[in-house]
Amino acid sequence: MDIDDLQTKLLNGQSDFNNGELICILRTMAQKINLLESKLTHKTFVPKKYSKECTLDWLNENETQFCDIDQWINTIKFEDYLQYVYQNNLEQGTITLLKENLHTLPIKTNKKNRSDYYVFHNNSWITWSSDKIHLFVKKCTLQFLHAFSLWSLKNQSSFIENEDKEQVYLLYYNRVLGPEKCDALYNNVRKFIYRNVFINM
Repeated sequence: MDIDDLQTKLLNGQSDFNNGELICILRTMAQKINLLESKLTHKTFVPKKYSKECTLDWLNENETQFCDIDQWINTIKFEDYLQYVYQNNLEQGTITLLKENLHTLPIKTNKKNRSDYYVFHNNSWITWSSDKIHLFVKKCTLQFLHAFSLWSLKNQSSFIENEDKEQVYLLYYNRVLGPEKCDALYNNVRKFIYRNVFINM
């Protein structure tokens, strides 16, 4: 009886094997165990695809066309997005700006490392915490305030002695200024960033 027949017999629960058949089964099992041990011994370690270090290595090899995070802010014309703040609020204006510039935003995220943000800074990708992303969002909102100040200087004559336009000015000012406590705003914008810049590794 060949080994395949013996294995079938064994799997079917039969136990009436003679000594020669048992030796054949044991020899085959020993060969398979040796083969498995050999494979395990020579198996090379492959880093987890989604580890922080692996993600940084991949980004530094494949995503080098981005500008520095600090320079990126200077490339955006915040005045072009003031209208979204006026019509909605500071949070929605910031999200709209980011949405329309995601293709150049030097921030990436990885679904497997929810607390890490990968940012292009000083010619390489580094990790930032949620707190650092909040500071980045704060910088963006301050740029809106700066753009509003320039817009106010340019248009102040149209608001003088016109009560209706003064009310509009105050409405715009309050929306650009944002809420008294901005933690929720920073958090919501950070979550928007996280969901929209996943890495395709």
